[in-house]
Amino acid sequence: YEDINFSTKDDAEKEITAEKFKQLLNSMNVSYKIISANQYSNLDNFKKDVLQKAVSREYEPLARAYNKVVRDRLYDGNGRNGIEQVRIFIITCLKQDYESAKSFFNTMEASLTLSFKKLGSGLIPLDASQRLRALHCFYRMGKEDLYEFDWDEYIYMKRDWRNDIVNTG
Repeated sequence: YEDINFSTKDDAEKEITAEKFKQLLNSMNVSYKIISANQYSNLDNFKKDVLQKAVSREYEPLARAYNKVVRDRLYDGNGRNGIEQVRIFIITCLKQDYESAKSFFNTMEASLTLSFKKLGSGLIPLDASQRLRALHCFYRMGKEDLYEFDWDEYIYMKRDWRNDIVNTG
């Protein structure tokens, strides 16, 4: 989920937001975990994705100024060491079959999306491949670019994904 921006709130608003988050967690009737972890961020890829290239010579000074602002902000915070914080909200439940579980999680996702939006945050659902990538980044920090995963290959070869995602040492 996305971070809640507390920097623009006064103490009373922070208290209200924290209370709403507490109520949200207390109202859930399923098992859940919240993981907050540091993750290596490839600054070269980030710069390539975010920094602007001038579309013409006349806009070159504007692009340089924009890029300077982005670089300054990047190096002001944790960006200087390539670390970003990720927050993961994990929900588990037991259902009798796949369709029941799918229906439950769709309903839960809709409800949580609305609740997180009210808190000034956002929920970003992950599919199975994205979850495995997150685990790979967590367990193999600094080797994020080495992530490769093909469901069909793992099923065909009857390989265990945990051997390639989780550190074995």
